[in-house]
Amino acid sequence: MIGGRRGAAGVVALAIAAVVVASQVAPDRVPFGVVLQGAILGTGTGLLAVGLVLTYRATRAINFAYGAIGGVGAALAVGLHLGHGLPWALAVPLAVAVGVAVGGAVERLVIRRFREAPRLVLTVATIGLAQLLGGVELLIPQLLGTNSLVGGFETPLNRIHLSVDPIILTGNDLLIVAVVPAVLAALSWFLLRTEAGMAIRGIAENADRARLLGIPVGRLSLLVWLVAGGFAALTVTLTAPGSGLTIDAAAGATLLLPALAAAVVADLESLPTAFVVGVGLGVVDQVVRWNVDKQATETVVFLAVIMVALLVRHRRTSRVDADLSSWSIASGARPIAAALRALPEVRVTRIVAGLAVIAAALLVPAMASPSQLDQASIWLIYGLVAVSLVVLTGWGGTVSLGQMGIVGVGALVAGNLISRWNVDLFLALTGGAVAGGLVALLVGLPALRVRGLFLAVTTLAFAVAVDSFFLNPANFRTLMFEDFERPVLWQRFDLRSERSLYLVCLGVLVLTLLLVQGLRRARSGRALIAVRDNQRAAAAIAVPTVRTRLFGFVVAGVIAGVAGALHATVLRSIGFHTYETSLSLLVFSMAVIGGLGSLGGALSGVAFVELAGYLFPRLQLIITGVGMLFVLLIIPGGIAEAAERLRDRILALLARRHGIDLTRAADASTAEPAGIPIAIADDAGAPAALLRCQGVDAGYGSLQVLFGCDLAVAEGEILALLGTNGAGKSTLLRAVAGLLETTAGRVEFDGAAVHGDTERLAARGLALMPGGRGVFPGLSVAENLRLACWLLRSDRAATTAATERNLELFPALRQRISIRAGELSGGEQQMLSLAMALATSPRMLCIDELSLGLAPAVVGQLVETVRGIHRSGTTVVVVEQSVDVALQLAGRAVFLEKGHVRFSGPTAELTHRPDLLRAVFLGRRDDGAGAGHEEAEAAPARGIRLECHGLTRRFGGIVAVDGVDLAVEPGEVVGLIGHNGAGKTTLFDVVTGFLEAQGGRVVLGGHDITDRAPHRRAIAGLGRSFQEARLFPSLTVDEAISVALERHLANRDPIAAALRLPASTDAEASAAVRVDELVTALGLRVYRDTLCGELSTGTRRVVELACVLAQDPAVVLLDEPSAGMAQRETEALAGLLRTVREQTGCSMLVIEHDMALLSSLCDRLVALELGAVIAEGTPDAVLHDPRVVASYLGGGRSDSNGAGPNGSAELRGSPRVGTPGSVV
Repeated sequence: MIGGRRGAAGVVALAIAAVVVASQVAPDRVPFGVVLQGAILGTGTGLLAVGLVLTYRATRAINFAYGAIGGVGAALAVGLHLGHGLPWALAVPLAVAVGVAVGGAVERLVIRRFREAPRLVLTVATIGLAQLLGGVELLIPQLLGTNSLVGGFETPLNRIHLSVDPIILTGNDLLIVAVVPAVLAALSWFLLRTEAGMAIRGIAENADRARLLGIPVGRLSLLVWLVAGGFAALTVTLTAPGSGLTIDAAAGATLLLPALAAAVVADLESLPTAFVVGVGLGVVDQVVRWNVDKQATETVVFLAVIMVALLVRHRRTSRVDADLSSWSIASGARPIAAALRALPEVRVTRIVAGLAVIAAALLVPAMASPSQLDQASIWLIYGLVAVSLVVLTGWGGTVSLGQMGIVGVGALVAGNLISRWNVDLFLALTGGAVAGGLVALLVGLPALRVRGLFLAVTTLAFAVAVDSFFLNPANFRTLMFEDFERPVLWQRFDLRSERSLYLVCLGVLVLTLLLVQGLRRARSGRALIAVRDNQRAAAAIAVPTVRTRLFGFVVAGVIAGVAGALHATVLRSIGFHTYETSLSLLVFSMAVIGGLGSLGGALSGVAFVELAGYLFPRLQLIITGVGMLFVLLIIPGGIAEAAERLRDRILALLARRHGIDLTRAADASTAEPAGIPIAIADDAGAPAALLRCQGVDAGYGSLQVLFGCDLAVAEGEILALLGTNGAGKSTLLRAVAGLLETTAGRVEFDGAAVHGDTERLAARGLALMPGGRGVFPGLSVAENLRLACWLLRSDRAATTAATERNLELFPALRQRISIRAGELSGGEQQMLSLAMALATSPRMLCIDELSLGLAPAVVGQLVETVRGIHRSGTTVVVVEQSVDVALQLAGRAVFLEKGHVRFSGPTAELTHRPDLLRAVFLGRRDDGAGAGHEEAEAAPARGIRLECHGLTRRFGGIVAVDGVDLAVEPGEVVGLIGHNGAGKTTLFDVVTGFLEAQGGRVVLGGHDITDRAPHRRAIAGLGRSFQEARLFPSLTVDEAISVALERHLANRDPIAAALRLPASTDAEASAAVRVDELVTALGLRVYRDTLCGELSTGTRRVVELACVLAQDPAVVLLDEPSAGMAQRETEALAGLLRTVREQTGCSMLVIEHDMALLSSLCDRLVALELGAVIAEGTPDAVLHDPRVVASYLGGGRSDSNGAGPNGSAELRGSPRVGTPGSVV
């Protein structure tokens, strides 16, 4: 990412240097005065870009309303100045004040309400804001009685002149030179030198960590939006005297374009880069204007800059940014159950409803006037564009804000074919379709090859360039056509008749709907939705994700091109602003309001918005903006979702009437884990609890993690919270700290209920040291420690004392005080994280994974530190996987397994419960672990060997995978074990291509696949499951399994699918047979029409295995296949995995924390610690290897009486450091 940003910024820097040199070498072509004027205007662009980057870093969403935020204040100030004589010296501060107010209102009323929403949804919300604020901006001239189009105007500063040949600069230009650098200097001082500024930088990197330190994230986010709103208004107002002020629906997008280009070059991260690039773009803009005799050439320059920046940008390989580019709320209609579909009432209702819609559409020509028919035809064309957005955004998960630009290209091509060469209408439609598809391919390729929100930016830039430059008669008059004769269709239908033209538009729309439905029901539609729902899982089953997303955009471009051809036929001419950018935003709003996941919903959205515009033309933008925000907040599926809810209520009544049971099998994941009796100590007579959890349920989306957890911690106590990875330990701490809302139960701290207010909890004395992400990596160690003292910031002496105390506690940090935290080693980052949690001397300290990924020597230092903290009076809760570490610290322990409390009591009792420790950490001894298992008749091995040679992967200063050598032989089942942070999932990600290997090779079947993309590794025979088992929430079980057949489909041709040709239907029929075999074999028939997102975790795991069977890989990597499953489901899992092995003959590499499962399933185990292999061999040998036992249960020293340093007894038989041994 950094390399990409530096590369793009380097291109711009070279361009600026070239311009400066050219001004000396060729002063006539590049006059110095023009360069200077460009730099001055570019400071405004740079300031806007800085504001965009600020809001992006605060929200991780692109603010497309930014131009409109500045436009409201500028429109009011300029209107009052020109129309009512308000002095310019007062108008400018007024504009800034209004911009600040609008920015604050936007954050309070809109942005904050989308805090938990996916970032793409928030980005779309800013499009609704742009519509709303654009409508407000249009009302201002009407209310003030002024013009909406304001050219350059004079202010008192015009009396000041400075001649720099060939340009005359005025006082207005000099004011920009004076104000903008001063504003930026103040911003730099604020961000770098003040606690609030550092906190804003920290929030941009790790908002949850900031909340845990008591930093008011909400208030500081508001401050960011206040500042950004002021910047936007200041920029627009200061540039208005020279550049003018256009107040219309498209003004915000045009104003935003150069700033967007600068922000994209800066990767939406670097403020200095964004400003410098903005200045450079201003220079390039003015030089191009000086040398090119065409209007709006700068829009093409900005489009080119964005596309080049994306082309040189590296692809992201992080696991944490999947949310950024997926439109995950447009899931489409839930299928009607088969039993209900067969009811006569349902069949008749569907037929009658369809006939009613057709009749209404056909009655329009008989009832409407010619002008109304023209308008109706345009509505149908907008419906086509909305259908294209359903394919692209609703099914493909990416956003285009430039569909009307593609419509314009299609109109230009088709109009010229008809007017100049008298081409048949259908050939003209074909020409428009081809043009639209090619444009989509060229525009989409740079944006879709990288993750993020960049297609929206690129298409917006394209729409502005098409409207302002390419379809500008002043630039290309010969390409424009005027008032051509509409052709006669098939020598029978005269399209000069509005009635005939309406019917043609209706017919094309119906045909498009049928073709698109054909795509949706076949492989192409399933793959699009799969990539949208879960890009990593789709790639793991051989779906080419980039190509699939690009295919979706090309299909959308083809449909938009056809719409353009029809639009040109209706209008018979096109001209300047026929396809202005605001229309793209308007049609997108229509689709969102109607429901992006539904074709019928999108069309209903077009009808609703167009009817609203017809009845209230002045308020159309406001109506669409408010409508979008309402839909996103209340009914994300739009009108279609509202209709579906009504439909489901009626169907439920019908089901009860006919005695049809629509319920599914109960989710067994809430079952109590079996095997070891639960041991809960009686706490009668115990002191009052400082922390109490009662019946706590919590989870992430549809994945429930905690089930009725009870926990009490007395003041002054030190408690160990134990359990394997996935047991729910960290989730419980997040619920305690207010970072995760509980779905049931109650959490109390110091007698008061916890309701998610993390900042107030920190102020009340609860501190959490989070596992893995406890620092602000982009800030220095000194800045991290300073932010940790946020609650002490009003007391400088206390802040200094706390920092000095931490540096004495951790001397290594003093030596690296100026180093960025992300460059520290893993141990140093843990020290810094712990120091930050201790800064304010909390009453209770919760430590999540103290020994995570650390060497024993470092762990020993931290253990001593925590003991000292406890002796000073702090209550401590330690989450650990290392039993020995926990027992050295704690007087009491609580064990969690699969979200349930299985043991609670004094640590002394654990000395008598080695069975419990081995059951939780190393598997039960009475289940045949290590004894092998009965071999069933299996398919022959596939003869493909997986090899890893010296694989290495680092994250900053942390080595996650350290020179791993590993081999999985044909037909072999290998288990991969290790505590949390050992590097297991990271190794899987490197092997399957989701993370780039920074050293070493991956070899499959003798072929080096290290540089192959994930889907190409899947094609080669490498399969993969994922720990979270999300699958594809918007696909049914049948569809999800069908997607997994990607490698084996006989026909993938989208044209054959759309036309339902035999090649496609036969391939789909064969796939359906295989899917039916799998759902029958695995007992999934009752779920086959159920959306995956509605399944229990255990059932999703079974569906995931069905997908593995469908994919039929030679080697499959399974990442915690029992995670989230109930005990009885886990016990059945081994049989299912053997079924996979027997039917496919595949090899398996399995990550699992259920040692009994692994021991009964695997031929070999490989143990990892700190990213390196520490043991390898048979399950029994590895589980008794001293290094493995020490890794899981830890090793420590005891005093002479057998008690740990905290007075807690050590586990009898646990190995000491350097002493071989195992738990027996």
